[in-house]
Amino acid sequence: MREGVEYANLCEASVCRAKADWLIGMNATRAYTTKYYKRLIVGRVQTPTLAMLVEREKQIEKFQKEKYLNIHLDCHGLEVVKEKIFDKAEAERLLSACHGASARVEKISVTQKNIRPPKLYDLTTLQRESNRYYGYTAKQTLDFAQSLYEKKLITYPRTDSQYLTEDMGQTAAKVTCIVQDKFGFGLSMYSVHMDVTRLMDNKKVSDHHAIIPTAELEKYRMPKLAKGEQDILLLLSSRLLMAAAQDHVYEETEVTVSCAGEIFSAKGRTVKERGWKAAEDAFYQYRGDGKLQR
Repeated sequence: MREGVEYANLCEASVCRAKADWLIGMNATRAYTTKYYKRLIVGRVQTPTLAMLVEREKQIEKFQKEKYLNIHLDCHGLEVVKEKIFDKAEAERLLSACHGASARVEKISVTQKNIRPPKLYDLTTLQRESNRYYGYTAKQTLDFAQSLYEKKLITYPRTDSQYLTEDMGQTAAKVTCIVQDKFGFGLSMYSVHMDVTRLMDNKKVSDHHAIIPTAELEKYRMPKLAKGEQDILLLLSSRLLMAAAQDHVYEETEVTVSCAGEIFSAKGRTVKERGWKAAEDAFYQYRGDGKLQR
């Protein structure tokens, strides 16, 4: 038990929201409904959010494409560029000034960057990714997931958690091996270190843990599944491998070059550790496209 005073701010925040709903929500809703003779709802959260959406929509509608030019310099195999010159005359002047002129490397910077693996799927993220990759609606995704759950091939799908409980270490490790073998991901990930402990956090699991395949997948024949079920199972399996893999590590090199009084630049990337990206690549290859469909 903790002293009630520790929760005083939560109490005051709740009272503040309630007062705002009365002062703003109820009064403004009545005022606008009376003035315009139709039910218009004003809300403490809804109205400013709607305003943001309307403003963004207007920006999109008024967007005008503009042509621009890029100047590329070939410095003995190193290609640097000055981007987005909107004035054609200025671009031609710069091109003429740089033609045959000497260039000087002003700066070279190398930065190591880490990209952490994505989290496991909860229902909402699964539905979003399913629509992104396959075009399935939220209901279709839930139906496919429910069917897989009833076949005991995945865990309970109606969850809002993206973590596993801390007693699932052995199970998760076993399932990662099963899905690698089942989908042929093993060859792509032979050098990737898997650590399922990063997936576990009791404090971030509510009623149900994240959605993952089960060990029943090992003895199940994939052709028995409907196309949608196979797609969802592939998403869940590949995400498990991504989440358990180490960071994707690369070095980004940026070169700055001066020529004719102007600054040009180039960026390059050297992968140091594929990490979870190896599982992502294996997922694209399994789909047969080798790349993300956008």
